Amino acid sequence: MSDCQSLSELLTYCQAHGVDLLAVTKYATVEQIQALYAAGIRRVGENKVQSMQEKQAVFNPPDLDWVMIGHLQRNKVKKAVAASHRIESIDSLHLAQCVDAAAHASGVIMPVYVQLNMTQEPNKYGFSVADFWDALPTLMALPNLAVTGCMVMGPHLASDAAIAAVFQEARALVDQCQARYPGVSALSMGMSHDYPLAVHAGSTQIRLGSQLLEWL
Repeated sequence: MSDCQSLSELLTYCQAHGVDLLAVTKYATVEQIQALYAAGIRRVGENKVQSMQEKQAVFNPPDLDWVMIGHLQRNKVKKAVAASHRIESIDSLHLAQCVDAAAHASGVIMPVYVQLNMTQEPNKYGFSVADFWDALPTLMALPNLAVTGCMVMGPHLASDAAIAAVFQEARALVDQCQARYPGVSALSMGMSHDYPLAVHAGSTQIRLGSQLLEWL
């Protein structure tokens, strides 16, 4: 689906399309994260707070952004707020309220993306489209959250046409949201197997993991 055959080609591709690259590092060693950083990557995504903290204890340069992308348990919220530059997995209103409270207690404004389950697949977390619109005014009113975008995963084991349709629907949703709330403009979608479809549909950030590590 893409002509990219190396990390340097992918970085050039992202720059040419105006798309950010989030390196998913849940299976990466600290040494591999250091290699990604040396190659020019400045944003990494972790699924678990403890793993993020352990890696930060070894390697945490000031210009490297750590992003929480995994399902966040409420008893880990305080630590996630302390360790993360952004949380991209706000998948319920209650979780958003917990993050807002923790951010308030820490005296920070926490940038977040709202996770959407566009296809309502039972094995995925996230707001349905209807629930997102219902919750949006409350989400935007939380004083210590800065909702700046949404995060979407394409449907599992679907055709390119079906994946593209979901991505296009997600872009249209974020555009509608931005018309009401101008600060909500980002859309994180696209992984190793479908990122060209996501970029074509208007993704602003793609998330790649194992493919990057293979290229090191």
